Formats: sequence, C-alpha cells, structure tokens
Amino acid sequence: MIHEGREITLREVFAMLNLTPYDLSVDRLDVHADRNTFHRFDKFNTKYNPIGESRLREIFLKTDNHINGRYFAEMMKEVMADLEESKYQNAEYRLSIYGRSKEEWDTLASWAVKHNMYSNNVRWLIQIPRLYDVYRSKNLVKNFQEMLENIFFPLFEATINPQSHPDLHKFLTQVI
Repeated sequence: MIHEGREITLREVFAMLNLTPYDLSVDRLDVHADRNTFHRFDKFNTKYNPIGESRLREIFLKTDNHINGRYFAEMMKEVMADLEESKYQNAEYRLSIYGRSKEEWDTLASWAVKHNMYSNNVRWLIQIPRLYDVYRSKNLVKNFQEMLENIFFPLFEATINPQSHPDLHKFLTQVI
C-alpha cells in the first residue's frame, strides 16, 4: 500500500491500526451484513470498510489496488475451495463496475483471468453503484451518457467481437 508517498508493508498497516492478525474476525472487523444494511447504501458502505478503515478495504477487498488484487484473489480462492468441497453449496459474489472509464471492465476481467477466479460453485454479479453525482462533481465523467458508455460499450464490443476483449469475453461466462 502507498501511504504518504511511500510503500508500506502489511505489518506497518496493522501497527498503524493497532491490530494483529489474530484480530481479524468477522465480529471484530464488523463486516457481516444484516437486515439493516439492505436498501441503505450508507450502512452498506460502513460495513464495506472493515473496522471502519478504508485502508483494509483497499488492501484486502479490491481487484485493482497496488498489488493487483492478489490478497482478494487468494481469499476468494480459499472460499471457492470450501464451496467446492461441500459440493452442494453455491454462491453469487458481487464485484463493482463504476462507469468512470471504459477500461474498468478489462481491468476487472484481467484480474479474474489472471487469478483463475472460476468455480462451478460461484457466479459473479456485477453491481453499479449509483455515484454519478459524485463522479460528475469531481469531473470524472462529463455527463451521464459518458458513464453509460463506459459501462455498456465494452460489453457490446466483447459480445460482437470476442477478440477485442478476450479476457472480458471469458470472464462474462461466469457473470450472471
């Protein structure tokens, strides 16, 4: 992770947060969803930051971070192996596409293909956070049309011509 212009180790991040690896439980991290998080983006977002810390989210729950989503992929491989071992359990996990650029789909698909994020017991759902007003106010997109194009054009291109986005074409076979 990059902090104040320099690369810091996982040990340093944990020291800054006053945590040890033994502190990493669902209860301590406070990331378990309950009925109060559904239909409330503010409450969902809080749960999406382990112990309220965006640094842990950046390190462990992102596909496009400083280490190209390696930790997230390793954790997901463990979860997928458990599902496969149990045979009759399946899961649908969510990944986000934001619509800030047309490259998001290729970046996400490259992560999935590179880390072999495939399992007969797992399908991926793509969620699109409703953040247009935030992106527009920060000039990340010029208008809503640009955001829609960023979200949908890569899908059309990969469908019409799979060679134009080979990783995306492959990844889409696992998306529902």
